[in-house]
Amino acid sequence: YHYPFVTHSNKFLEINKELSVDVFHKLADINNYPMFYHCAIGTDRTGAVAFNLLGLLGVSYEDALKDYLKILKVKLFLQFFLQLNGQAGAQKQEKSSQKIRFSA
Repeated sequence: YHYPFVTHSNKFLEINKELSVDVFHKLADINNYPMFYHCAIGTDRTGAVAFNLLGLLGVSYEDALKDYLKILKVKLFLQFFLQLNGQAGAQKQEKSSQKIRFSA
């Protein structure tokens, strides 16, 4: 499954509502397992799915947020490193085509 979430909008949840619901329908269906999902870094689409999935599994909000923030720090470091090396334009172009990918 490919989920091309739109991330460059202040209406992220509104725009991606149907995709988000479908992601969790796929996760809830035991016939889709084993399953692997990924994205380039994991803070936007994949990170949001992981954050919500942890909550559904009973992980506290604080612990789920700590987990998400660890990945966000890595993302910010990579963005800084790429900018130092003149790679920021290439990253923006790559980001626009990222999708969450599920493999069952």
